[in-house]
Amino acid sequence: MAFPRAPLNHPDALLGDQKMIHLLKEINVVFKSKGKPLKQKDDIVHFLEDDEEPDHWQQMRQGCVPGLVVTRKNGSMVLIGKDIFLSFKEGEIVQAVVAFVATFYLLDLDYPAKWLMSLSVLQKIIFNDNQMHPDCSTAELKKILEDLDIVY
Repeated sequence: MAFPRAPLNHPDALLGDQKMIHLLKEINVVFKSKGKPLKQKDDIVHFLEDDEEPDHWQQMRQGCVPGLVVTRKNGSMVLIGKDIFLSFKEGEIVQAVVAFVATFYLLDLDYPAKWLMSLSVLQKIIFNDNQMHPDCSTAELKKILEDLDIVY
């Protein structure tokens, strides 16, 4: 089922982006994964500050794990390692998040341990995928998904 989407110049499009940004910033608090906190260079989602150079975080990244960079004014980018894989305009953060999660599928990569639970939940919601990682099969997660009316 496709959800209607406001045109990019419509105020509701930005409101949706703001909700998605809030979700991404807080999702690891709600869906806790095992593992120690990540250092900035090891994290896979980064929100650029106004005074931060766009390629600073990009060049600090290591390995070939997908990453998502979100800017306040210039949209967002999905990275593979240090390389820009896809770019999205302002108002397209939802599409960027879908592409970000799909990139793990495309490359057949495991989610990093710190993001395992959060990305697995997004995978379930976005793709209606019932193949959750065994480490995510917890009673707590099932309860949260049931509270959100998401069939587990």
